[in-house]
Amino acid sequence: MNNSSILKNQTQDLHHNVERVMNSELLFSDQFTVEHYKNFVLKSYNYIETILNIDTEFLNEYQTILKQKKIALQTDLDHLNINQNQVVIHAVNNTNAHHHLGLVYIV
Repeated sequence: MNNSSILKNQTQDLHHNVERVMNSELLFSDQFTVEHYKNFVLKSYNYIETILNIDTEFLNEYQTILKQKKIALQTDLDHLNINQNQVVIHAVNNTNAHHHLGLVYIV
């Protein structure tokens, strides 16, 4: 089993939880509304902001791509007139470097 398969296997539950919260099953259906998209963008922004606030050297090599994604989502938030007070940073209590890599992987 290669590293990609191992990572995918070990982050599967986390990936499914994120998809559920983000209403991802609606993304490619005709049921995905503007309100769903606003929620999707806001939660994606919150998620990336949370990852960027994890204090670990392990994630340093991913900072550039995460910051680029954050800027793109910030642009969407601005265009959608989403109140920036809705941005919430979540606590990540797991200190395992592989867990952190899994967080980046599902972004």
